[in-house]
Amino acid sequence: MNLITFCLWLLATGQAPSHADTVKKPTVELEMTMVSPMSILMIRDTAAAITDISRVLGDGYVEIFTYINKNHLKPGKVMAFYHSSRPPMIMDVAVQVDSPARVTTGRIKINKVLAGNAVVAHYQGPYEQIGMAYAAITKWLQQQGKIASDAPFEVYLNDPMSVKDPSELRTDVYQFVK
Repeated sequence: MNLITFCLWLLATGQAPSHADTVKKPTVELEMTMVSPMSILMIRDTAAAITDISRVLGDGYVEIFTYINKNHLKPGKVMAFYHSSRPPMIMDVAVQVDSPARVTTGRIKINKVLAGNAVVAHYQGPYEQIGMAYAAITKWLQQQGKIASDAPFEVYLNDPMSVKDPSELRTDVYQFVK
């Protein structure tokens, strides 16, 4: 909040704004989409606690991107698939690739994401509040009489290392539907 805005706020309300008045609130927008088939490289791993998720993702992406660079592959979407919603969190750390090698090394596996109808929640905000996107999808499924199929997955649209403000992080959460 700049000085002019602060002074106008003070004149209008007679009180200084709280920190909560200046914080950007997360946003969620839903839409139906068709997911195209994708080839992915993935590592199945487990986060013992919610606080371990970022470490598990980071370690997995380092391993996958090392493999991608070594094998001269072209990376696409950076993703994570969640097979459980409570700790321990079973998850697949994944990166879309143009054409995966026939053989992988270590924990890295080759997989395919099949095409299908999905609801996507376009979420902007800190990762700690991404549950809002999942809650919006759950409510939408109930209202539309649809059933979730397969594990939901997140696509990270920007990099937390290059985004200074966590409220600017953008994630698309996909849920295949029947």
